[in-house]
Amino acid sequence: MSVLSPQIPIIDLALLSMADADELQKLELASRSWGFFMVINHGIPGEVLERVKNSAAGFFELPFEEKKEYSFDLNERQGYGRPFMASEEEKLDWTDSLSLRIHPYHFRRLKFWPTTPPDFR
Repeated sequence: MSVLSPQIPIIDLALLSMADADELQKLELASRSWGFFMVINHGIPGEVLERVKNSAAGFFELPFEEKKEYSFDLNERQGYGRPFMASEEEKLDWTDSLSLRIHPYHFRRLKFWPTTPPDFR
């Protein structure tokens, strides 16, 4: 059994697009060991990433009652909250989340997409 590095794996999309064997191996290891990774050289402008981050932060700053309007739906596998909450009274903790599916398009359910903050969608 391998020991995980204390740092989140970083995958270079530019190298992957050139079929770099070492980067592909890093991707496989990160996927198997961590289940997630950070992507660099993806071509998304920093301003766009900043707007997305600010919109998401704006949603999580809303009062619970507003966020609850987008509650997680087990059948759809989308929405706000925790899919494994035992009761309505249970306090949300760091697993507070918003799961949205965007691809493939036929899985997208806009009823789970917040309208506040206005630029979220």
